[in-house]
Amino acid sequence: MTAQRRGLRGGVAMMLAAAALTVTACGGATAPAGSPGSGSGASTTATTTATVPAAGAKTLTVAIPGDPIGFDPYLTADANTVALTWNLYDQLVTVDAKGNLQPDLATSWSYSADGRTLTFHLRSGVRFDDGHTLTSADVKSSFQRMLDPATKDPDASDYRVIASIDTPDPSTVVMHLSSYDAALLSDLALPFAAIEPAGVDLATLKTKPDGTGPYELSSWTPGQDVVLKANPHYWQPGLPHIPTVDLKIVPDPATQIADLLAGSIDLLPGLSGQQASQLKGNSGVTLTSAPSGNIQIMAINNARKPFNDVRVRQALSLAVNRDAVVQGAWFGYATPVGTFLPPNSPYYSPQPTPYDPAKAKQLLAQAGYPNGFSSVLDLPSLYPVHVQTGQVIAAQLAQIGVQLKLNQVEWATWLSQDYAKRQYDLTIISHTGRLDPDTLLVRFTSTYPYNYENYRNPAYDTLIAQGRATQDVAKRRQIYAQAQQILATDVPAVFLDVSDNIAAMLPSVSGWRWLPLAVEQLAQVQMK
Repeated sequence: MTAQRRGLRGGVAMMLAAAALTVTACGGATAPAGSPGSGSGASTTATTTATVPAAGAKTLTVAIPGDPIGFDPYLTADANTVALTWNLYDQLVTVDAKGNLQPDLATSWSYSADGRTLTFHLRSGVRFDDGHTLTSADVKSSFQRMLDPATKDPDASDYRVIASIDTPDPSTVVMHLSSYDAALLSDLALPFAAIEPAGVDLATLKTKPDGTGPYELSSWTPGQDVVLKANPHYWQPGLPHIPTVDLKIVPDPATQIADLLAGSIDLLPGLSGQQASQLKGNSGVTLTSAPSGNIQIMAINNARKPFNDVRVRQALSLAVNRDAVVQGAWFGYATPVGTFLPPNSPYYSPQPTPYDPAKAKQLLAQAGYPNGFSSVLDLPSLYPVHVQTGQVIAAQLAQIGVQLKLNQVEWATWLSQDYAKRQYDLTIISHTGRLDPDTLLVRFTSTYPYNYENYRNPAYDTLIAQGRATQDVAKRRQIYAQAQQILATDVPAVFLDVSDNIAAMLPSVSGWRWLPLAVEQLAQVQMK
């Protein structure tokens, strides 16, 4: 999967939560009233019990579920690699906790009037791990390698709008674009757009990263751990706070919890709600959570009867109690939504999510199904939360006469049959956006190659094209608000919820921050 990485990610409650694909899934656990997932959209923290004090302040020990595949930023396709390279490399721009773009290796940037020239001014005095100073030549070389078909970068398609790059002086980068793309600047903040030094030894880059980030690779023992050491030349004063980070490879969720409670690890990111519930009775462990960018949906094949009738699709949406889904599948660690953007997006436009089975029955009768109908709901068996969601929804739809056969399918089968060939009735899955709203909303345009819902609406297509070509942020928000209203009315899928990111840590750990990207920001973490 390459271009389809825009928005479809796979992974269940993965530590260092990123994924190799563009479909996501997470576990869940029961949460009391007022707990994360209540719909406030705010980051929350709760203190819960461990019996052993934190490890020493010189080393932060973090549990991760598996080995990275390497440290080449342009060949990153799995969760652990993406999350780790964020701490080893920098991008031209970065993002804050609210999703706003901030300077990184570039201190400023500007577009030309026609939007087809993007100029960056680089930060001075930035050094790579090999000791040489960052210049515009490094930036140009990085993107040339990324866009070279021989590199086989799985994310290169996101940057194809870059036609050429000029370097008028060592601190200036001028990108010439084939056309204006509103998503480009946000995409440049992703870990896939990391800057590497010109002339780097590509043969060793997989195991010997050479970046400008807050940490350097100290050692990697496959199957055991990845050890990072603070970059002594890092350009941000005072960061990172912790000189050594030991990323222990702990695949088993039960072992992760046991290690945390035993004090052999300090930080456990990427918990499922179910794992979090196991820590509720343990004081001395801090739980923190915030809405992710993962949107769970019940995808509908709009090309198949009876789902080609909008009244049927609207009835399905009205018959789903999203609050019950959040509790039953996510154990309270999610937020109900009625649109295809997460609440932490600046372009999010809240849409109503009424639960009205009586009206749903009326719509089915109007569509010619007064007694309901039978259908098949495909559930990717690899992801328990989607199976649990399907079970909850099947019971709810039965109340309006819609009888669902729950069909658990292997992940490879789901990718081939449901996603690629569009051979399904209904299915449950999650999608992860990036920073720009186009990443998710473009999926429902008529010509998008992975519009597996087979949704068609020319008015919607026009709005998405306008949004991508519009530079004015206020106008873009208006455009995407209209687009989200269309989706809420047409119901090409039943938009269900946005799951939470959850981390657990010992009380000695502070400064952990969730970013609206599938990365972990270790430089800000502190230990007492």
